[in-house]
Amino acid sequence: GAVAWDLDFTRSTSRLAAPPPPLHRIRPFDLSLVSWPELTCIGAITVNGAAVALDGAPGMACHYWGRRLPDRWIWLSAHEFDRPGVAIEASLLTSRLWGVPVPLPPLGYAWLREPGRERYVASPLTGLVRRTRGAERLQVTVTAPRSSWTLTARADARSFLDLGDGIVQSLRADCLIRTPSGATAIARGTAVLELRNKRWSATGVPTA
Repeated sequence: GAVAWDLDFTRSTSRLAAPPPPLHRIRPFDLSLVSWPELTCIGAITVNGAAVALDGAPGMACHYWGRRLPDRWIWLSAHEFDRPGVAIEASLLTSRLWGVPVPLPPLGYAWLREPGRERYVASPLTGLVRRTRGAERLQVTVTAPRSSWTLTARADARSFLDLGDGIVQSLRADCLIRTPSGATAIARGTAVLELRNKRWSATGVPTA
């Protein structure tokens, strides 16, 4: 159906660049991005004539560009945790090097905000962001000097939308975080989980 929006955004001071400078300027990988992981949104979204008002709703914005879409990626974003002041954004992807298919470790980043502190890891430059994927969950482990944390995401298969070109996205994922201090926070049904596998363009997206 028809979708329209009239929104104003207010950014926080948080801004991510992946890959980070100076690599960001020479663009060696398939994709570069700039992300503002925390926004507040004011205005309205209209779907099939029904308007939904937003008054300070949390959100994020991202701009990316490059030579080509990476063959595979995962991306996770969440703000509405059961602990105030917690937000995350994380991604892992495969890439070529200046367009040449050479062996590279998975590239990624992870950003965590807790009250009074932000952490950012660019993998594998300033730490490691790794994933394990089971039948019902995806776990991301972030390891950096003097700190580590984990993110666990789950989404019902029926909640994923097929965006085409091997990309699927759920807007109703759960996200559990265990912070460097050992505290936990959970976002229930409000996290965004996106996956891409280039092979799905030809084979179709798995349904289970």
